[in-house]
Amino acid sequence: MTMTAIIARAICRIEVDGPSMEPTLLAGDRIIVRRTKKVKVGNIVVVADPTDPAISLIKRVISISGQALTIEGDNRGASRDSREFGPIAMELVQWRAVYRYFPASERGRLR
Repeated sequence: MTMTAIIARAICRIEVDGPSMEPTLLAGDRIIVRRTKKVKVGNIVVVADPTDPAISLIKRVISISGQALTIEGDNRGASRDSREFGPIAMELVQWRAVYRYFPASERGRLR
């Protein structure tokens, strides 16, 4: 994933990189994300990789237990996620995906 705005902002635009969220999000899709710590099951979130915090991952929240999340890519065969590294701490959540603006044919809210 490539950040295209300053991290300190509350809302940011990013470009999806990689196949882990196919078919929901494809490499090259551009989305708007909102800084948040409030997430619910089904949300698409951007999190710091628990094995390398310099890397960000985009995944779907599968379950919430206390302050831990289980996250998975929609493309299970091409995703590093909680099946590999276990539940992640809530504080690793950086953003929640809210809207896809590119490609134009796929514009709309993300759920």
